[in-house]
Amino acid sequence: MQLSLLETDFWIGGALRAAGMPYGALSPAIRMVQWREAFHGDGCHALLARCRRPIGCDTTAIEIVAEDTDSVTIDGQGQSALLIGPAALDLALAKAEHRQSGLTRLQGTDDLAWLPALAEAAARRGFAAVVTCQAEAGCAVLALPGSDDGLWWMQMACATPLHDLLMRGVPLPGLAEMGRVLATRGDGEAEGAALLCLKLSAAEQNQLRQMPLMLGQAAGARILTPSAYARRWREVLEEGFQVDDEVWQALSELALTTVIDGSEASRRQAGADG
Repeated sequence: MQLSLLETDFWIGGALRAAGMPYGALSPAIRMVQWREAFHGDGCHALLARCRRPIGCDTTAIEIVAEDTDSVTIDGQGQSALLIGPAALDLALAKAEHRQSGLTRLQGTDDLAWLPALAEAAARRGFAAVVTCQAEAGCAVLALPGSDDGLWWMQMACATPLHDLLMRGVPLPGLAEMGRVLATRGDGEAEGAALLCLKLSAAEQNQLRQMPLMLGQAAGARILTPSAYARRWREVLEEGFQVDDEVWQALSELALTTVIDGSEASRRQAGADG
C-alpha cells in the first residue's frame, strides 16, 4: 500500500496512542517511526510488533540519577525510548549549546532500536551527534550537519571502528569523551545507550566530515552523503511509503480504537454543532 507522509502522521499516531503514548509525546515519536521507515524500510512493521504490548510511558518513573556540567544519566525505569529519547536529546543539546559538548546516557530504557533517529534531529539543528546503543539492534551512528536538506550519515552494527578512529587522536573538542563513551559500551550497560552532541565551528565540522570517508571501508558501515540523504527525503515527500498491506491494516485497526465515535452526543461534546 502506498501512503503519503501526512497519512502516516495520523495512523502511526493513532497506533502509538492505542499502545499508551501520551498526546504530548506523539510528534517526536511519530517522526522516529517515519525516519526508520524511510531509511530502513521496517518502521511500520517494527511499530506493529511493538504496539502489541503496552509502551512504557510513565513519566513519573523516569529519574535523573547523575548530572554534571556536560553530561546527564537517565534511568528510564523500563519506560520507552520513544518517550524518553526526545527529552534525552534536548538535555544533550542544551549542554552542548553552552559547553560545546553534551552527553546523555540512558539506562533501564526500553525500545533502544528507535534511538538512531535522534542523531538526525541533532544534525538538523546544526550539531554533530553520535548515538550508540547495546540491545537486540546494537549500533553506532554518526550524523553531521550537511548542506541544503541533506546531512552526513554513517551507521554500523558496532561502535568499534568509530571508537578506533577517534582514539587515533582526531583533534576536535569533545571527541575524546565521545571515544570514551564508545569504549565503555557494554561494560555493565548491556542494555544502555548514549547520545553525544557537539557544537563545532565550520572548520571543525569540515574536518569531522572526513570521518565517514575514512570509515568507508569499515565492516558493515552504511554511509549516506548529504545529497543521497536529501534525495531519500524528497522521495518520501513525493511518493510516500510503500507499506505491506497486512501490516498497515493491523496498524489501522489499532489506530481506529482511539478515534471517537461520530455520534450525535460525541459531536455535541466536541462542539461540532456550534
